Amino acid sequence: HDWSERYQPVSYSVARSRSGTGAEFADMVTRCKAVGVGIIVDAVINHMTNYPSPGVGSNGTSYTKYDYPGLYAPTDFHPACTVNNYQSAANVQDCELFSLPDLNTGLAAVRQKIADYLVMLARLGVAGFRIDAAKHIQQVELDDILTRVNDTLVAAGKPRPYFVLEVAGGAGEALSPPDYFGEGYSSGGAADITASTSLSSIPTGRRATNSPRPRGDLCPPTKRSYFSRITTPSTIAVSAIAMATCSASPTSGCSRSPTATPRYCRATRSTVRQGIRWVHRPMRTAGR
Repeated sequence: HDWSERYQPVSYSVARSRSGTGAEFADMVTRCKAVGVGIIVDAVINHMTNYPSPGVGSNGTSYTKYDYPGLYAPTDFHPACTVNNYQSAANVQDCELFSLPDLNTGLAAVRQKIADYLVMLARLGVAGFRIDAAKHIQQVELDDILTRVNDTLVAAGKPRPYFVLEVAGGAGEALSPPDYFGEGYSSGGAADITASTSLSSIPTGRRATNSPRPRGDLCPPTKRSYFSRITTPSTIAVSAIAMATCSASPTSGCSRSPTATPRYCRATRSTVRQGIRWVHRPMRTAGR
Protein backbone atom coordinates (compact mmCIF):
# COMPACT_ATOMS: atom_id res chain seq x y z
CA HIS A 1 0.00 0.00 0.00
CA ASP A 2 1.29 3.45 -0.90
CA TRP A 3 1.61 5.86 2.06
CA SER A 4 -0.62 8.38 0.29
CA GLU A 5 -3.65 6.12 0.73
CA ARG A 6 -3.89 7.35 4.31
CA TYR A 7 -4.44 10.87 2.98
CA GLN A 8 -7.29 9.88 0.67
CA PRO A 9 -10.41 9.14 2.75
CA VAL A 10 -13.58 7.56 1.40
CA SER A 11 -15.56 7.89 4.65
CA TYR A 12 -15.14 9.18 8.21
CA SER A 13 -15.77 5.82 9.86
CA VAL A 14 -13.08 4.38 12.13
CA ALA A 15 -14.83 1.03 12.50
CA ARG A 16 -12.20 -0.77 10.44
CA SER A 17 -9.00 0.34 8.74
CA ARG A 18 -5.56 -0.98 7.83
CA SER A 19 -4.46 -0.01 11.35
CA GLY A 20 -7.17 -1.93 13.21
CA THR A 21 -10.74 -1.59 14.44
CA GLY A 22 -12.58 1.29 16.06
CA ALA A 23 -12.61 -0.55 19.37
CA GLU A 24 -8.84 -1.00 19.21
CA PHE A 25 -8.39 2.67 18.40
CA ALA A 26 -10.55 3.74 21.35
CA ASP A 27 -8.67 1.38 23.65
CA MET A 28 -5.33 2.82 22.51
CA VAL A 29 -6.54 6.37 23.16
CA THR A 30 -7.77 5.43 26.64
CA ARG A 31 -4.62 3.57 27.65
CA CYS A 32 -2.35 6.34 26.38
CA LYS A 33 -4.39 9.00 28.14
CA ALA A 34 -4.13 7.06 31.40
CA VAL A 35 -0.34 7.42 31.36
CA GLY A 36 -0.32 11.06 30.27
CA VAL A 37 0.05 10.59 26.50
CA GLY A 38 -2.33 12.52 24.26
CA ILE A 39 -3.22 11.23 20.78
CA ILE A 40 -3.15 13.77 17.94
CA VAL A 41 -5.18 12.69 14.91
CA ASP A 42 -3.94 13.56 11.43
CA ALA A 43 -7.27 14.81 10.03
CA VAL A 44 -7.73 14.90 6.26
CA ILE A 45 -10.68 17.24 5.71
CA ASN A 46 -9.75 19.19 2.57
CA HIS A 47 -10.54 16.44 0.09
CA MET A 48 -11.59 12.85 -0.54
CA THR A 49 -9.97 10.13 -2.65
CA ASN A 50 -9.92 9.95 -6.43
CA TYR A 51 -8.42 6.54 -7.17
CA PRO A 52 -9.42 3.93 -7.95
CA SER A 53 -12.82 5.05 -9.14
CA PRO A 54 -15.01 3.15 -8.62
CA GLY A 55 -13.45 1.59 -5.56
CA VAL A 56 -14.04 0.06 -2.14
CA GLY A 57 -12.43 1.41 1.06
CA SER A 58 -10.84 -0.57 3.89
CA ASN A 59 -14.14 -0.38 5.80
CA GLY A 60 -16.07 -1.81 2.85
CA THR A 61 -17.30 1.59 1.64
CA SER A 62 -18.11 1.63 -2.10
CA TYR A 63 -17.51 4.96 -3.80
CA THR A 64 -16.72 6.81 -7.00
CA LYS A 65 -14.91 10.11 -7.33
CA TYR A 66 -17.31 12.88 -6.18
CA ASP A 67 -19.83 10.36 -4.79
CA TYR A 68 -19.33 8.86 -1.31
CA PRO A 69 -22.69 7.32 -0.33
CA GLY A 70 -24.05 8.45 3.00
CA LEU A 71 -21.50 11.26 3.25
CA TYR A 72 -20.88 13.45 0.20
CA ALA A 73 -22.50 13.87 -3.21
CA PRO A 74 -21.07 15.62 -6.31
CA THR A 75 -22.72 18.89 -5.26
CA ASP A 76 -20.57 18.94 -2.11
CA PHE A 77 -17.36 19.59 -4.07
CA HIS A 78 -15.83 22.58 -5.82
CA PRO A 79 -16.02 22.53 -9.63
CA ALA A 80 -13.12 20.50 -11.01
CA CYS A 81 -9.93 22.46 -11.62
CA THR A 82 -6.26 21.80 -10.90
CA VAL A 83 -4.06 23.45 -8.29
CA ASN A 84 -1.33 24.83 -10.53
CA ASN A 85 -0.87 28.47 -9.53
CA TYR A 86 0.40 29.17 -6.03
CA GLN A 87 0.28 32.90 -6.75
CA SER A 88 -3.52 32.62 -6.74
CA ALA A 89 -5.29 32.03 -3.43
CA ALA A 90 -8.47 31.01 -5.24
CA ASN A 91 -6.61 28.37 -7.24
CA VAL A 92 -4.88 26.98 -4.15
CA GLN A 93 -8.00 26.86 -1.99
CA ASP A 94 -10.78 26.03 -4.45
CA CYS A 95 -9.14 23.61 -6.89
CA GLU A 96 -8.02 20.00 -6.68
CA LEU A 97 -4.69 19.13 -5.09
CA PHE A 98 -3.22 16.15 -7.00
CA SER A 99 -6.65 15.69 -8.65
CA LEU A 100 -8.22 14.87 -5.27
CA PRO A 101 -11.87 16.02 -5.16
CA ASP A 102 -11.89 19.29 -3.24
CA LEU A 103 -14.63 19.64 -0.63
CA ASN A 104 -16.65 22.82 -0.91
CA THR A 105 -16.26 24.05 2.66
CA GLY A 106 -18.23 27.11 1.64
CA LEU A 107 -21.29 24.94 2.25
CA ALA A 108 -22.49 24.85 5.85
CA ALA A 109 -23.58 21.22 5.48
CA VAL A 110 -20.04 20.20 4.47
CA ARG A 111 -18.49 22.11 7.37
CA GLN A 112 -20.92 20.44 9.78
CA LYS A 113 -20.05 16.94 8.54
CA ILE A 114 -16.35 17.68 9.00
CA ALA A 115 -17.00 19.10 12.46
CA ASP A 116 -19.08 16.05 13.40
CA TYR A 117 -16.16 13.82 12.39
CA LEU A 118 -13.71 15.73 14.60
CA VAL A 119 -16.17 15.85 17.50
CA MET A 120 -16.65 12.08 17.25
CA LEU A 121 -12.91 11.57 17.60
CA ALA A 122 -12.67 14.09 20.45
CA ARG A 123 -15.39 12.22 22.33
CA LEU A 124 -13.27 9.09 22.01
CA GLY A 125 -10.65 11.01 23.96
CA VAL A 126 -8.14 12.25 21.39
CA ALA A 127 -6.25 15.34 22.52
CA GLY A 128 -6.29 17.21 19.24
CA PHE A 129 -5.81 17.32 15.50
CA ARG A 130 -3.22 18.06 12.87
CA ILE A 131 -5.22 19.54 10.00
CA ASP A 132 -3.70 18.23 6.79
CA ALA A 133 -3.53 20.63 3.81
CA ALA A 134 -5.03 23.47 5.88
CA LYS A 135 -3.58 25.95 3.37
CA HIS A 136 -6.03 24.58 0.81
CA ILE A 137 -9.07 25.53 2.92
CA GLN A 138 -10.34 29.11 3.05
CA GLN A 139 -9.51 30.73 6.37
CA VAL A 140 -13.00 31.78 7.44
CA GLU A 141 -14.40 28.38 6.51
CA LEU A 142 -11.73 26.53 8.48
CA ASP A 143 -12.32 28.83 11.44
CA ASP A 144 -16.02 28.01 11.30
CA ILE A 145 -15.23 24.29 11.42
CA LEU A 146 -13.00 24.77 14.45
CA THR A 147 -15.68 26.92 16.08
CA ARG A 148 -18.31 24.22 15.59
CA VAL A 149 -15.99 21.67 17.18
CA ASN A 150 -14.99 23.91 20.09
CA ASP A 151 -18.53 25.06 20.86
CA THR A 152 -19.96 21.54 20.71
CA LEU A 153 -17.36 20.12 23.07
CA VAL A 154 -17.52 23.02 25.53
CA ALA A 155 -21.32 22.67 25.66
CA ALA A 156 -20.80 19.01 26.59
CA GLY A 157 -18.40 19.93 29.37
CA LYS A 158 -15.33 18.75 27.47
CA PRO A 159 -12.09 20.65 26.77
CA ARG A 160 -11.36 22.29 23.45
CA PRO A 161 -8.98 20.13 21.42
CA TYR A 162 -5.49 21.18 20.37
CA PHE A 163 -5.18 22.11 16.70
CA VAL A 164 -2.08 22.42 14.55
CA LEU A 165 -2.45 23.48 10.93
CA GLU A 166 -0.28 22.37 8.03
CA VAL A 167 0.43 25.61 6.15
CA ALA A 168 3.50 25.58 3.93
CA GLY A 169 4.78 28.83 2.47
CA GLY A 170 7.13 29.92 -0.26
CA ALA A 171 8.47 33.09 -1.83
CA GLY A 172 5.89 34.85 -3.99
CA GLU A 173 3.01 32.61 -2.95
CA ALA A 174 -0.41 34.12 -2.30
CA LEU A 175 -0.83 32.25 0.99
CA SER A 176 1.60 31.73 3.85
CA PRO A 177 1.44 30.86 7.59
CA PRO A 178 0.55 34.40 8.79
CA ASP A 179 -2.64 34.25 6.71
CA TYR A 180 -3.88 31.61 9.14
CA PHE A 181 -3.17 33.45 12.39
CA GLY A 182 -6.40 33.63 14.38
CA GLU A 183 -7.92 30.26 13.51
CA GLY A 184 -10.07 29.05 16.40
CA TYR A 185 -9.68 32.33 18.31
CA SER A 186 -13.32 33.38 17.98
CA SER A 187 -14.47 30.28 19.89
CA GLY A 188 -11.99 30.65 22.73
CA GLY A 189 -9.30 28.42 21.26
CA ALA A 190 -6.30 28.82 18.99
CA ALA A 191 -4.28 26.84 16.48
CA ASP A 192 -0.56 26.32 16.10
CA ILE A 193 0.89 26.31 12.62
CA THR A 194 3.48 23.86 11.35
CA ALA A 195 5.23 25.33 8.34
CA SER A 196 7.39 23.25 6.03
CA THR A 197 9.33 26.34 5.08
CA SER A 198 12.33 28.11 6.53
CA LEU A 199 11.43 30.62 9.21
CA SER A 200 13.28 33.37 7.35
CA SER A 201 10.89 33.02 4.42
CA ILE A 202 7.78 33.71 6.49
CA PRO A 203 6.73 37.22 5.45
CA THR A 204 5.71 40.04 7.72
CA GLY A 205 3.55 42.97 6.78
CA ARG A 206 0.36 42.79 4.78
CA ARG A 207 -0.89 39.60 3.22
CA ALA A 208 -0.19 38.92 -0.42
CA THR A 209 -1.65 41.66 -2.59
CA ASN A 210 -1.97 39.39 -5.63
CA SER A 211 -4.77 37.39 -4.05
CA PRO A 212 -7.62 37.56 -6.60
CA ARG A 213 -10.25 38.38 -4.00
CA PRO A 214 -10.54 39.03 -0.26
CA ARG A 215 -10.04 35.78 1.61
CA GLY A 216 -11.42 36.87 4.97
CA ASP A 217 -8.28 37.09 7.08
CA LEU A 218 -9.07 36.33 10.69
CA CYS A 219 -8.40 39.08 13.18
CA PRO A 220 -8.76 39.09 16.95
CA PRO A 221 -11.47 41.17 18.60
CA THR A 222 -10.69 44.85 19.11
CA LYS A 223 -8.27 45.74 21.93
CA ARG A 224 -7.14 42.17 22.48
CA SER A 225 -3.90 40.41 21.79
CA TYR A 226 -3.57 37.16 19.92
CA PHE A 227 -0.75 34.64 20.13
CA SER A 228 0.04 31.99 17.54
CA ARG A 229 2.94 29.59 17.39
CA ILE A 230 4.77 28.32 14.32
CA THR A 231 6.80 25.16 14.76
CA THR A 232 9.18 23.70 12.24
CA PRO A 233 8.69 20.04 11.27
CA SER A 234 12.32 19.18 12.02
CA THR A 235 12.25 20.13 15.69
CA ILE A 236 9.87 21.39 18.33
CA ALA A 237 12.65 22.85 20.46
CA VAL A 238 13.42 25.55 17.92
CA SER A 239 10.23 27.52 17.47
CA ALA A 240 9.13 30.81 16.06
CA ILE A 241 6.56 32.50 18.19
CA ALA A 242 4.39 35.01 16.43
CA MET A 243 1.74 37.45 17.49
CA ALA A 244 -0.55 38.67 14.75
CA THR A 245 -1.85 42.21 15.02
CA CYS A 246 -4.86 43.25 13.06
CA SER A 247 -4.98 46.43 11.02
CA ALA A 248 -8.34 47.43 9.63
CA SER A 249 -9.54 50.60 8.02
CA PRO A 250 -11.58 52.72 10.47
CA THR A 251 -14.74 52.00 8.48
CA SER A 252 -14.35 48.28 7.83
CA GLY A 253 -14.08 47.03 11.40
CA CYS A 254 -12.78 43.53 11.85
CA SER A 255 -15.63 41.34 10.70
CA ARG A 256 -14.97 37.78 9.59
CA SER A 257 -17.07 37.91 6.44
CA PRO A 258 -15.15 36.47 3.46
CA THR A 259 -16.46 39.33 1.30
CA ALA A 260 -15.59 42.13 3.70
CA THR A 261 -12.83 44.63 3.12
CA PRO A 262 -9.66 42.57 3.64
CA ARG A 263 -7.80 43.06 6.88
CA TYR A 264 -4.05 43.00 7.05
CA CYS A 265 -2.19 41.22 9.78
CA ARG A 266 1.37 41.86 10.80
CA ALA A 267 3.49 39.54 12.87
CA THR A 268 6.53 39.82 15.05
CA ARG A 269 8.73 36.75 15.38
CA SER A 270 11.26 35.50 17.86
CA THR A 271 13.31 32.34 17.36
CA VAL A 272 14.62 30.58 20.43
CA ARG A 273 17.03 27.69 20.63
CA GLN A 274 15.49 26.05 23.66
CA GLY A 275 11.94 26.11 24.87
CA ILE A 276 9.33 28.64 23.90
CA ARG A 277 9.28 32.40 24.29
CA TRP A 278 6.12 34.39 23.74
CA VAL A 279 6.38 37.62 21.82
CA HIS A 280 3.79 40.19 22.79
CA ARG A 281 2.96 43.48 21.13
CA PRO A 282 -0.08 45.72 21.74
CA MET A 283 -2.73 45.37 19.11
CA ARG A 284 -3.44 48.20 16.72
CA THR A 285 -6.98 48.61 15.52
CA ALA A 286 -6.64 51.09 12.69
CA GLY A 287 -4.22 52.14 10.01
CA ARG A 288 -1.87 50.10 7.87
